[in-house]
Amino acid sequence: MLLFLAVLALLCVSVESFRSFGLVKRVTDHRSDVVRLQCASADASSSSIKAKLTDDMKSAMKAKEKDRLAGIRAVLTAIKQKEVDERIVVDDALAIDIMAKLVKTRRESITSYSAAGRQDLVDQETAELTVIQGYLPAQLTEAEVSKLVQDAIAKVGATSVKDMGKVMGELRGPLSGKADMAQVGALIKKSLSG
Repeated sequence: MLLFLAVLALLCVSVESFRSFGLVKRVTDHRSDVVRLQCASADASSSSIKAKLTDDMKSAMKAKEKDRLAGIRAVLTAIKQKEVDERIVVDDALAIDIMAKLVKTRRESITSYSAAGRQDLVDQETAELTVIQGYLPAQLTEAEVSKLVQDAIAKVGATSVKDMGKVMGELRGPLSGKADMAQVGALIKKSLSG
């Protein structure tokens, strides 16, 4: 009996911790005095990108597309890691930021593997990069990025390279996932130094 009470107390503490994180909610049945716990609705805060990734992962499994499955799993793993580390629910904007970081990492890996002569790893990273880029918004052309950079410079009133951080801060939102921020930084530096 004592063991049963200890397990029951532990269960109550666990449920309360789940409730504090928003993982479960308390539902009272008015017809009886029974209190039930339900999983919190994931649909209200669910990301459409995460839902699409999950559906695409299932179809890639059924079609036995290894490269596509590896890319999708990499994105879902990174999203899940962010949710666990920061105890948040990732929305579409944050998912795009995560995928942009994955793209940057893949590009760096491709460069490193090419220099090391590892063509098998280059092919694998290139395949994953293609899959990840398929979930990102359409990339802006260099002319569009240049125009946005000039507009941001004018808006912030930047006159020297010292103001580069202000311009980057202004552009981070509109260009998130739509342009390579390293190239944007180089373009800003060129515009401010010239």
